[in-house]
Amino acid sequence: ALAKPPAITSIFPPGGQRGSDFELTAADAPDPWPSAAWTSHPGIRLEPLKDRKGVYNANVAADTPLGPHLVRFYNADGASQPRIFFVGLAGETAEAEPNDKLDAAQFLENTPVVVNGRLDKTGDVDAFAFRANKGDWIVAQCHAYSLDSPVDAFLHLHDEHGSKVAFAPDTQNLDPLLAWQAKRTGTHTLTFAGLVFPFNASARFHGSPHTVYRMTISTGPFARNTYPLGVARGVKTPVHLVGWGFERQQAAQAAMVDAAPVGDTAWVGANGLAAPVPVLLGHLPGHRETEPNDSTETALTIAWPSAVHGRIGEADDEDRFGIVAAKGDRLRLRLRASEF
Repeated sequence: ALAKPPAITSIFPPGGQRGSDFELTAADAPDPWPSAAWTSHPGIRLEPLKDRKGVYNANVAADTPLGPHLVRFYNADGASQPRIFFVGLAGETAEAEPNDKLDAAQFLENTPVVVNGRLDKTGDVDAFAFRANKGDWIVAQCHAYSLDSPVDAFLHLHDEHGSKVAFAPDTQNLDPLLAWQAKRTGTHTLTFAGLVFPFNASARFHGSPHTVYRMTISTGPFARNTYPLGVARGVKTPVHLVGWGFERQQAAQAAMVDAAPVGDTAWVGANGLAAPVPVLLGHLPGHRETEPNDSTETALTIAWPSAVHGRIGEADDEDRFGIVAAKGDRLRLRLRASEF
């Protein structure tokens, strides 16, 4: 007999809230069944249901680290490619069809909420309606391409009259992120659709059983990143959350990073926050930019090697830093900005 390790094309849902239990479906179902599952953190447990092929009982412990983790499915012949499983903060719900039109949108009673959905057929569009008050920041963060779904997705936001008020295409990858401040109180509708990726000659909206997505919808505090962007490994460091909707809940803008995890990224949550935010972990001592430093005379002199965290605070801003170097020293300078 030929060896046949599991080949899992997608999992649904592709994540879960801390402290939750739910059913997870692996497609295509591992054979023979039941098939065991491995996770990159012991707080995520997947137990196969013997009488339902491809279905696992998923449990996410309350102390599981936030952010992305990996799962694999295996048998005596080998293991599947890893799939991403995201552990989040907000309550979760599943997309419910039919919701292909604005007037048939799935109504979400509460925000923030994480919607686990699937563009399951060609031409599929998923619509979600929710209430927002005047002045609220409506933020929708989608993970689809980053979950290895074959789609280049985009978002449209419509007001209570059906007029389009905002549009979001790609961010630092093909996944969209929409942020818009409500002009008046009322019901708003978000539509999600996409084109096939890798691209072909088709101009129709894409859909397939494996085009899964995970979207966080918020009308409250939502962090895009932190300041500083990174912290030193091995110590607890306070950071300032940067994003939208903090005007009314400023207490949610502060978070503490416990820089103990393995890897180069930690994911941080705070009270009232819709979704966790990544923070870089490093070994170098850190310095924060201080103004004024627009000229050589006012440049901040730093020792090296080190990491400098700064902000281009206004138009025409220029930040300068001084380092002391001796003849023959070799300097390696790296700037990271647009990826955040």
